[in-house]
Amino acid sequence: GLGVAIDVNPLYNPYITWSEQGEIQCAPQQGAAYMDRSLVFPYKIDEDDLCCRLFIQAGFTWGGSWEGCRDYMHFSRGYRQEGFSRLLGDSSRNLHSDWASTDNGR
Repeated sequence: GLGVAIDVNPLYNPYITWSEQGEIQCAPQQGAAYMDRSLVFPYKIDEDDLCCRLFIQAGFTWGGSWEGCRDYMHFSRGYRQEGFSRLLGDSSRNLHSDWASTDNGR
């Protein structure tokens, strides 16, 4: 991919989904004890947490605010042309043009 994804403290900030039957699924399974985000516990990331605020300020999105599932550990940031250009030099211009013409390049 052409982006950055970082997962922070997965045990305390699990990935939670719901099956079509309404069953809650948690990854990692050991993180089930930390699914209730109304509880107070160390290493919990929420929208008021410094970790979350700093990632958001740096242009990342937080999986804890997603619709349909919650990925409390997950921060991601899409493609940045100038950073990729430094890695690939002039050849990144063609890559960016190709990528920008796809749905991912919205």
